Amino acid sequence: EPLSKHLESGLWELRIKTGTDILRIIYTFEKGRIIILLHIFIKKLFLLFLGTAVLLAASRAVVFAGWSLATSFGASPFLMGLIVISLGTTLPELTFGIRSALAGRAGMGFGNAIGSVVFNLLFVLGLVALIQPIAIGGVKSTIFLNLLAVTAIALILYVTLRLTNSVPRWMGSALILAYAALMLVTLRLSIPGIL
Repeated sequence: EPLSKHLESGLWELRIKTGTDILRIIYTFEKGRIIILLHIFIKKLFLLFLGTAVLLAASRAVVFAGWSLATSFGASPFLMGLIVISLGTTLPELTFGIRSALAGRAGMGFGNAIGSVVFNLLFVLGLVALIQPIAIGGVKSTIFLNLLAVTAIALILYVTLRLTNSVPRWMGSALILAYAALMLVTLRLSIPGIL
């Protein structure tokens, strides 16, 4: 086949692998040789770092504000971590999920959400337990409720994925409502008289 066709297919594959938003691939021909020039967009990298810094700062502000609010109600450290701090640390993932969905790449957001759950549940929890064994104490019923609820929701999600090969809009609405209901029940059990 002509060399130009190979070059076009090679350029397409290279763009798919590297992403044209990060690298600009320029094919030039000079005396029968192919010169590939890679140009990094410094402005986009700067915006990436700046956006990450803003997200981290916003997450930190949410954590501190939530800590103050929770302690004013006499909540346990577990409850603060479950409701308040987890919200602050999840803001970057939430932002990424929304952006990927708006860009037509919802699969990336889904993969990020599942990967984050797996990493936090297995690695982070395992590392914390290695450093200091976790005593659940008086929050046993709250922990069991949340674990049972998440297990049931994960099973429903699994069945939905097996049957529809997707996460439809009704399932998205159901997941958000389930989260809100679980947090309300958790608050009611953990802080009597709050609701």
